[in-house]
Amino acid sequence: MMKSVIGFGSCYIEHILAEIGHLVDGKHIWRATIPSLASSKLKLRSRFLPLKEASDFLTRETEKQITDLLRESDADAFLFDVAGDYLTAHIAVGDSIFPDFRTGVFAEKWPDLSLDDIPEMKGHKLIWADCEHYWNMWKYYFDKLYHDILQQKIYGGQKVIFLCHFLSELALVKGEPEPFKEFIHIRRRNARLADVYDFLSNYSGVRMIRISEEICFGSRFAPYGGPWEFHPDKEFYCIARRELLNELSPGSGLAERYLHEWLAANGRERTRAHSDREDAQQGLERVAQDAEVLRGELAASHAALADRESRRAEAERIAENAKGDAESLRAELVAAHAALTERESRRAETERIAEEAKRDAEGLRAELAAAGVALGELENRRARAECREEEAKRDAEALRDAAARRDEELTERNLALERETRRLRDELLRLTPVFDRSSGEAGNDFIKEAIRRVKAKWRLKREAARLRRAKFDEAAYLRLYPDVAQTNLGPTFHYAAHGREEGRIASFRD
Repeated sequence: MMKSVIGFGSCYIEHILAEIGHLVDGKHIWRATIPSLASSKLKLRSRFLPLKEASDFLTRETEKQITDLLRESDADAFLFDVAGDYLTAHIAVGDSIFPDFRTGVFAEKWPDLSLDDIPEMKGHKLIWADCEHYWNMWKYYFDKLYHDILQQKIYGGQKVIFLCHFLSELALVKGEPEPFKEFIHIRRRNARLADVYDFLSNYSGVRMIRISEEICFGSRFAPYGGPWEFHPDKEFYCIARRELLNELSPGSGLAERYLHEWLAANGRERTRAHSDREDAQQGLERVAQDAEVLRGELAASHAALADRESRRAEAERIAENAKGDAESLRAELVAAHAALTERESRRAETERIAEEAKRDAEGLRAELAAAGVALGELENRRARAECREEEAKRDAEALRDAAARRDEELTERNLALERETRRLRDELLRLTPVFDRSSGEAGNDFIKEAIRRVKAKWRLKREAARLRRAKFDEAAYLRLYPDVAQTNLGPTFHYAAHGREEGRIASFRD
């Protein structure tokens, strides 16, 4: 019974399985990569794309249909490829990752497809395998896939196989190896692949088909279109198929059978190639004979052609001279036209400047007239201000005289008050012995109270005089406190006697 194997990856896997279809039951899932298999699903409300095949591929990748197939499959082996990841970028939307199918690797018209009409795909990122981030991500998702699915497959007796090979750094050209132009870039890629293969070797049960770098070379006989770093020579595929058959059915003789079939077919190809070379040699000899005849005819043609060339050269010389004269005249005409244009430009500029000067003069005259009017108004205002200033000076002088007279009156009143106070004090002192003898202690208290009241009244009068000098506003005080008018005290005396202690507000004139 044939062993069954499912391959995941690039055209390497496809070509390996296609040639041993009579020995194994092989199925290839194209462009299925490890990050795509292990990442999360992406729910899309609309998957409409102009091409049905592209829509189907997008559905396959976002719904992770291949991951479900891998989980449920009972195939004998699963074959994976890593190097093919360099062929295309990956699209990342959140935690969902899948190959970017908008390249010619998939189909001719797919590069023109756009994802702008799919709302969930807006803001997606592209990740290329040439950056270190991709391979760190690859290792993370492989570890996840191994523990979620592959490890259980291995425990159940199914085989997990990786094709560990490298990109072609050299190509055979006429039997000699020549490096590809991107040799350094390819070698850098191969170094990353070597690191990934070392990483895979740490996982129990993962089998590895290691292909030597010496076999990974390109040639014009390579499948899929000749020399390219992704198209190794047919010997590479022969060894890969032999090692795969040994992994699937060790000791069954399938690998040896395939190798004999391949060597026999390769021998027939060499025989056909030898016969083709002999036919080609005979054809070359006939061509050589025909070439001798043609050489004679060609010599005659060369003589006629030389004469024609001489005539043509003379005609070209005459035409070149005429062309030079025409160019000279054209240059002079251009210069004259430029001078005329410059003169017209200067005249127009002069007219423009004159017009602007005229407008500026009109504006200045208008501004000068307005300035004269404004100056007359300012003179009138200055005269009125000077009149008001003289009036203010006279008012101030009158106020100063009134204030001086008021101060003199207040000073005389204060002096009279002081004289009256001394007289009362002397009188009280004179009467004190009489009261002491007639009233005893009560008489002393009466005298002291009388003295205190006199002093208090004197202090209030002095404070009222001070407030008047400070221009205490009696009208404002009465407006603010109408109850003061009901008392027998004036506003100034009321504020000095009671208002300040009661917290009432005093205002003063400027």
